[in-house]
Amino acid sequence: MLRRCSNCQELADFSIGTIISSIDFSPRLQQSSKTVRFCEECLSELCNSEHIGSSDLSKAVNAALTKLQLRLKDTGAKKQ
Repeated sequence: MLRRCSNCQELADFSIGTIISSIDFSPRLQQSSKTVRFCEECLSELCNSEHIGSSDLSKAVNAALTKLQLRLKDTGAKKQ
């Protein structure tokens, strides 16, 4: 299956995903985001821009952060 750039719909060359990890909490929790695909040109533009962050990438990171925050709350993890 061909993967398309999330920005321009050309064939994707790269994907970006994030891992957000709690610090100073026990137990430590991690949450990964969905990956967001980019062609070489769009990724270069993203890296060279003053404001890094496509809407798809921002949404993916925000979703991972929200899930991690909920998990920290649900597990009763305490800051050390």
